[in-house]
Amino acid sequence: MVGDRGPVAAALPAARAAVEQSTPSAEHAWALARLEQFHSDAILLSDAEGARLLIALESLDTRDALWEDLNLDNAASLGAFWLDLTRRAPDAVRTPAASMLGFASWFLGENARAWCALEQAPDGQQSTMALTLATALETATRPSQWEQIRELINTPGVDEPSIPRPRTTAADSSSPDPHLFDSPRDVEACAQT
Repeated sequence: MVGDRGPVAAALPAARAAVEQSTPSAEHAWALARLEQFHSDAILLSDAEGARLLIALESLDTRDALWEDLNLDNAASLGAFWLDLTRRAPDAVRTPAASMLGFASWFLGENARAWCALEQAPDGQQSTMALTLATALETATRPSQWEQIRELINTPGVDEPSIPRPRTTAADSSSPDPHLFDSPRDVEACAQT
């Protein structure tokens, strides 16, 4: 999942300076509009747009709005969008894009690719989004259950909803192997991504 990260990295300082001259609501609106444009024309982001979106994703409101847009129906097309951005994103700003790619992959039943996407987050850069996906993968939660989980996450007063874990016996008290549910073909495909 590694591409040429140089062009987006080079565009980050100018994008960050432009964002600092803008407002959070304007950047939020731009990010939503740019994703809507992708839904219409399937044209991937330029390096400057990629840098701007990666900075916009630093806002949890913007990240969550784009995450809310991701669903079972558009996972294939948005998977291509987030894969492209994850491949080009420098370490400092890659985690949200990689988490989006992970969710798109999980929605498609590509658990190995979802794990590979999560591994693209640099050490020490965890997010609630990435942790939610990791828990879903570890517990073999079906993507069809996502809407129920999303409702729990969005429930006022619930600080940290968790995905129900499968029951284990005393003999099986160790953590489940997250790759247990992946086929060898999926693992091989992930290595080639």
